[in-house]
Amino acid sequence: MEFDVSPVPLKEKIDYLAPDGSEIRLLINGLNGNLCHCTLPAGSTTVPVRHRNVEELWFVIEGRGQIWREGLAENEVIEALP
Repeated sequence: MEFDVSPVPLKEKIDYLAPDGSEIRLLINGLNGNLCHCTLPAGSTTVPVRHRNVEELWFVIEGRGQIWREGLAENEVIEALP
């Protein structure tokens, strides 16, 4: 499977607003997954979601917060830092 590895500029306009208020900008639409840039306003809290068929990966580029995840430890909370 080949991917286009060309640089993708970050769009000024959002593609959609997520239920938690995150601004979603789609970067790459793949056959089995997507890559997007999400902006969550400072001081915001999202609602925990458990996906059935989706695996999320987070890469924090600015700000800080906490991410709840069910992983190595039950109900684990990790610090989200750039």
